[in-house]
Amino acid sequence: MSPDLSAYRPNVGVVLFHPDGRVWLGRRAKTPAPYNWQFPQGGVDAGEDLETAARRELAEETGVSSVALLGRTDGWLTYDFPPEHTGKLARGFKGQRQVWFAFRFDGEEAEIDLE
Repeated sequence: MSPDLSAYRPNVGVVLFHPDGRVWLGRRAKTPAPYNWQFPQGGVDAGEDLETAARRELAEETGVSSVALLGRTDGWLTYDFPPEHTGKLARGFKGQRQVWFAFRFDGEEAEIDLE
């Protein structure tokens, strides 16, 4: 039985591959170890195309926009928030539903801007 997707916050995630085989992984500021590493990801605005959302989140979190789409997951992947999670993302949602995208970085490394 499939979960009720309306109970899950829509979200996209990005795995960014460098042509030399490296993968971008970011450390979250102000988040204690060991759970402070993640791939770029974030919420989808109402009516926003999923690939557009993935490109926007990638640019917002890394400064990177010179990318080529490699692929994406089919359909939504869901997970429930832990019971103690009361953060702003919860906002009445049971968890998140995600579509993951793989992009190849085609720019210069100077494009990366974490500020």
